[in-house]
Amino acid sequence: MQLFRDLVSRKGTGTVRTLLEGMSATIQQRYSEYHDHRTRPEQISSPNRTTAQYEALKSCYVNSRKFKAELLATLHPGSDVRLPRCPYCQLHPATRWDHFLPSKKYPDFFVYPPNLVRSCSVCNDDIKKDQHVAPTRKTVHPYFDPLSNHQYLKCTVRIIDNRINIKFNISTDNQSPNYSTYVAAVVGKHFKTFGLARKFEAEACEKLGALLVTVTGLARTDRLCPSARQITSIIEEYIRDLRRRGEGPNNWEIVFWSAITEAGGITDFLRIKLLEQGIVD
Repeated sequence: MQLFRDLVSRKGTGTVRTLLEGMSATIQQRYSEYHDHRTRPEQISSPNRTTAQYEALKSCYVNSRKFKAELLATLHPGSDVRLPRCPYCQLHPATRWDHFLPSKKYPDFFVYPPNLVRSCSVCNDDIKKDQHVAPTRKTVHPYFDPLSNHQYLKCTVRIIDNRINIKFNISTDNQSPNYSTYVAAVVGKHFKTFGLARKFEAEACEKLGALLVTVTGLARTDRLCPSARQITSIIEEYIRDLRRRGEGPNNWEIVFWSAITEAGGITDFLRIKLLEQGIVD
């Protein structure tokens, strides 16, 4: 709330400041409501604001570069300030600020940090827009949905007709004590709304191609076919690196590489590809 007061204090002594000061008490109540319902944001009410009130609240966001720069530095310290990944798709650079509860319907949260998510232009402008939150939530909240407690995202990798088949889906396995039917439903809607099955599968194919390039480099150096253990070690290092970066159990790359290590015959498949290309004897 102090942040809101600081932004209001920069408004001089005009009509906008008077409007904002008049809303200060209710804004504080709204922030408390957001906090109380942070794990069920679709339950947060959307009170009516006059056009003048809306524009005054909007001005706190639009006209404050310092606020947004400081918030970005707080959320993504160090080098991640430049190119954090979009938490909605996990794929593209996050270059836009998304108001999780859309500002058109929830202007009280224009400058409430828990409602501001750094996202990519595709997710923000083309998919989420001002929808997919209420009354039926179809978007995961990156800050408050407990995705680190249970793996909802699953990947299966199989060799079919001498080709690697990759499929992502949302698990309905509710045997884990950390499984939440509510969170699983939100994750499932998010997965479908953002078209993540197709996107993850395409990205996984590219990652697998990059792995083959790495394995090929080893083979060219040693003139020997890398062992299954060597290939598995490379993949395990990928997973460790992702975890060191703070990625959790629903990160698509961790899920994919884990599926690769569990899929029988994948390392042998890669070694056969080297033989077919004549890279090793």
